[in-house]
Amino acid sequence: MLVTCCVVLTLQEYVGGRDVFADLWPNDRTDRYWQLKSFGWWTAWRVGGYLVLPALVILCMPGERLRDYYISLRGVLGKLWIYALMFGLILPAVIQASQHEGFYRTYPFYKWANRSSFDFWTWQLMYAAQFLALEFFFRAFLLQG
Repeated sequence: MLVTCCVVLTLQEYVGGRDVFADLWPNDRTDRYWQLKSFGWWTAWRVGGYLVLPALVILCMPGERLRDYYISLRGVLGKLWIYALMFGLILPAVIQASQHEGFYRTYPFYKWANRSSFDFWTWQLMYAAQFLALEFFFRAFLLQG
C-alpha cells in the first residue's frame, strides 16, 4: 500500500501535471481546445493514478475485494435526502463566496468552460472523474489499506 502511494503521488507530481502536457505539446495558439486537452491530460493521470492503479493493486492482493474499499452504490438512494439537505445548506455560502473577486480568479479552473455546451459538460465530467478518483484514493484505498 505504501509503495503504491509513493508511486502514485510521484507520478502525479512529475508526470500528471498540466505543465508536463505543455512541455510535450506546446500551445501553438491555433488549437482552441488546447487548454481543455491539458485538463484531459491532468484528469487522465488523476483517474489512472488515484483509481485504476490502486484498483489493480487491490485485485492482486490475496483476499482483498474492491467492494471492501467502499466502491458500491448500495444504500445511496436511502441517503439521498442527506445529500440534498447538505447541498441546500451549503449552496447559500457558495453563492455568497462566488461574488468575491478571489473566487473569480480561481474558478473555474478551465477558463473556457462557458464557451459552449461541449466545453462546459466535458469539463464537468473531467472534474467529477478526477474528484471521485481522488476521494477513492485518500478515503478508501489508503484508509482501508
